[in-house]
Amino acid sequence: MIRTALQKLRTWVRPASILPTLALAFLVFEGLYLWTVWWKGIPLGQDYFRPRDAMTLFLVFVFGVLRASSLHPLVWTSYGSWLERTPWRMPKPLPLGPLHLTPRDAILLDLIALAMHDATVNKLLVPLLFLVGYYLASCCLLLATGETGFCYALLFGLGFVARLWSELPEALAAAALCYPLALWGLRHSLAKFPWSSPLLRRAFDLIRNAGLQNAGDKIAPTPLLGWPHDIMRPRQPSSGIGYLDGALVSLLVGWTLYGVASNRGVREFSLVLGGGVVMMIALGRIGLYCQCYRPPINLWGRVWTGRWIIPGYDKVMLPSIAVIVIAVVTVKLLERRVIEPQIVIPLAVSLALLVVLNSGPSLEEWRHTGSHRIVPTANPKLTKL
Repeated sequence: MIRTALQKLRTWVRPASILPTLALAFLVFEGLYLWTVWWKGIPLGQDYFRPRDAMTLFLVFVFGVLRASSLHPLVWTSYGSWLERTPWRMPKPLPLGPLHLTPRDAILLDLIALAMHDATVNKLLVPLLFLVGYYLASCCLLLATGETGFCYALLFGLGFVARLWSELPEALAAAALCYPLALWGLRHSLAKFPWSSPLLRRAFDLIRNAGLQNAGDKIAPTPLLGWPHDIMRPRQPSSGIGYLDGALVSLLVGWTLYGVASNRGVREFSLVLGGGVVMMIALGRIGLYCQCYRPPINLWGRVWTGRWIIPGYDKVMLPSIAVIVIAVVTVKLLERRVIEPQIVIPLAVSLALLVVLNSGPSLEEWRHTGSHRIVPTANPKLTKL
């Protein structure tokens, strides 16, 4: 009977031992409580259960992530390789268990909610955190398999869930309404199995660019061409983000930040964090473009020759300058209290990201046509011939 139960767990989530381990930890915790209260006669208050219930909520979120990803053929690579050599195709059920939610998921979540003793914790957080973890993992898998439309739609739905987080019944209802979208995207994704999306090819190309190659279960370094050939060689597929993706990502970040900032408990922190992240992205863009590509002449050369501005090189600084201007205007609006901070800051963050992500030139265009000089990097492996 134990072997049969473990086999069923293997078709539910991986690793199969995670649920029995959690159940055993829960029984040990409850046993210590009963032994302390009934046998020793020492009363224990709600503070005894608070750490256990907080850890339970975190594990529920992790369980949602594993429920969506652990049995996925893209994550379980050996399973995906075997499945690719079989006649399996949609709409047949997956051999090792479904990726969509089933009644046993609801039963398990009900049992977890009943086992929580902390009266200060709303039990609706159990299914809500599970769905959030499930949706976030689903978004990553949809993006990796080429279903970007479903990924963006589901992420915008999660932003609406964040907007309603202070009212847990409404947030749970919004999360439940997102499930048909996740299921639809999952079916579309599995219908295209085996996958060969641009994102997957880019991931493999990044592995090769990092000097790694996959040799079965081992990863071994590949020889580098040396400087400057590694810098000048063509990269396929070219790295970068399209205009549509840049616009959608900008809107998504602004919408999510607005949803999170609508909750009073984390409003100030989320707004400061959002503004700081955008500034780091703006500075990171300069570092990405200028790491190995320096001006054709240094600062003293500009002063001596009178070439204060070099358009072919300084154009990569314009998006970061625009972000600084947006930040200054945002601060002025906040000082005059023209618009509420939870509205103006997400709008500014979205606009700044739109400028950073969609402003030219592209990285490949800059590398091949920019007015710059190529310098060695700090990585000795890239400069050694």
